[in-house]
Amino acid sequence: MLELSFAQKQTIGLQYVLDLLAPCTPFGAALVKKLRPAAPRERARLERELDDLARVIAVWQPQQKNIAAAQHAMMYMKDVTRSIQKCRSHALGEIELFELKNFLIHLGRFTPPFAALAEAAQLTEFSVDECEEALDLLDPEGTRVATFHISELYSPRLREIRREKKQVDDEMRRSGGKPSDALAIRRAAVIAAEEQEETAVRAHLSAELRPFLDMLAHDIETLARLDVLLQKAALAVRYGAVRPRLTDGEISFCNVVNPQVQALLSSQGKRFTPVSIKLGRGATVLTGANMGGKSIALKTVTLNLMLAQMGFFVFAEQAAVPLFDSVGMISEDLQSVEKGLSSFGAEVVRLKELLRAVREGFAFLALDEFARGTNPEEGAIIVRAVVEYLNRQNCVAFLTTHYDGVAGLARAHYQVAGLKNLDPEKLRAEMAAAGGD
Repeated sequence: MLELSFAQKQTIGLQYVLDLLAPCTPFGAALVKKLRPAAPRERARLERELDDLARVIAVWQPQQKNIAAAQHAMMYMKDVTRSIQKCRSHALGEIELFELKNFLIHLGRFTPPFAALAEAAQLTEFSVDECEEALDLLDPEGTRVATFHISELYSPRLREIRREKKQVDDEMRRSGGKPSDALAIRRAAVIAAEEQEETAVRAHLSAELRPFLDMLAHDIETLARLDVLLQKAALAVRYGAVRPRLTDGEISFCNVVNPQVQALLSSQGKRFTPVSIKLGRGATVLTGANMGGKSIALKTVTLNLMLAQMGFFVFAEQAAVPLFDSVGMISEDLQSVEKGLSSFGAEVVRLKELLRAVREGFAFLALDEFARGTNPEEGAIIVRAVVEYLNRQNCVAFLTTHYDGVAGLARAHYQVAGLKNLDPEKLRAEMAAAGGD
C-alpha cells in the first residue's frame, strides 16, 4: 500500500492536525502514531468508528463533567504494558508492582465516569473491567493509597523475619555503635533471609496476578481507543468539523479548509478561502496562475481525504469520500532531490511508484505541478500524456498545472480564483518554518 511520506504529511497539514491531539495516556499517544487510512475492505470498521465519534460529539456538552473526570484519571496512568508482558513469565520487581497498583487505582477512578459516558453515548464496543480483585492483591491493607511495599500480610514468615531484624537493630543501637562480630553476622543473615522471602512473595504475587493480565491488556487497548476518540471529538467540536459520508467513487467537498493554512492566515489578519470541488474517477485538473492557490487547494483536499479515512470528522461543511487502497502524492518536496536526482528525475521515480499502486488497487493521486522541473514544451506534453493515461485507470487523480492544453483532456476542470488577501511568499516561508511546504 502506497502511503504519504512524513514530509508530505507535514506539507499537506496532516502532521499539524495530529499535533493538535493531546492524548491523556501513553497508550493513546502511541495509538495516534499508528493511525493509518482505512482500506476499502475496512469500511465497516471505519463506519463504526465514525458512528462512535458522532455519538460522543452529540453528548459532548451534557457529558462534560464525566469526560473531564475520566480524562483526569487517565492523565495519571503510566504505561504498564511492559510490566504486564513481563509478568506473564517472570516475577515483577517492587517498582513494577507499585506502578501496576497505581494504574489500577486510577483505573478504578476512571471507571464510574467512563461508564456514565459510555451509556450516554452508547459506546457498546468500549468495555473496561477495573480489575478490583487484582488491586486487592496489591493492596492487602485496603488503603487504596498510591504506594507499595512488600507487606507482612503476604507472609507470616516475613513478619517473623522483620521482627527478628528489629530486635537485632535494637541490640546494635544499645551497643553504642560497636556491635559484636556475632551480632553483625546475625544481622547480615536476617537481611539475607528478608530479601529471600521478599523475592518469594513477589514471585507468588506475580503468579496470582497472571489470571488478570489479559483483562488488563484489554483495558489498555480500550483506554487507548477511548483516549483518541475523545481527542477526535474535541477537535471536531473546536473546529465545527463534519462527518464524511463514505461513497464508492466520487470525492466531494463543500467549503473545505486547511486548518494549518487557516491559522497562518488568521495570524496575519487574513482569511482562508474555502474550497468546494468534486473529483470523479480519472483525472481532474486545477489550473490558474502560479502562486494563485492551486497547491493549497490540492493539499487541502488531500488532507481532508486522509483525515476521513483515518476516522476523523473533516474541516468542511459537507464531505463525501471513497476509501482508497493507496494515496500517493507528487509535490516539490520530494526527498529524492536530496539524494542526487534532479527535480524532474525525482518526480519520474515517484510517478512510477504511483502508477504501480494504480495497477494494484483503487488509488488517489495528487500531482502538484507535475513536470515543473523540465522545459515548458516537454512538460506540457508529459502532463497531457499522464492525464490521458490516468483517465483510463481505476483511480481518482487531482492535478494542478499551469501548462496549456491539459485541462481539455481531463474528466473535470477547475480554475482557482486564488486565496483572497494572500501574500504567497510570506505564507510559503511561514509554512516551511512550521514544518510544512
